[in-house]
Amino acid sequence: MKATRRFVTSVVLVFLIVAGLIGTILVTGMKPKLGLDLQGGLSVVLTAPNGTPSDKINEAVNIPPEPHRPGGRWRAGDLP
Repeated sequence: MKATRRFVTSVVLVFLIVAGLIGTILVTGMKPKLGLDLQGGLSVVLTAPNGTPSDKINEAVNIPPEPHRPGGRWRAGDLP
């Protein structure tokens, strides 16, 4: 009997805490701060210096992008 009462008390307490947190979020209008990946990402536009030959620009356009490394780290041999 004591174990059942303790279990019910724990469940009710967890429910009240979760309900209080959800109520606080709804009342205050808190919203999560999104990272760059969820805000729409990050765009980088590269331009060639004036006077760059068009064959060099076409060559650069056709270079496939490097795959993303977890953590943004480079390993030996990744650089050309």
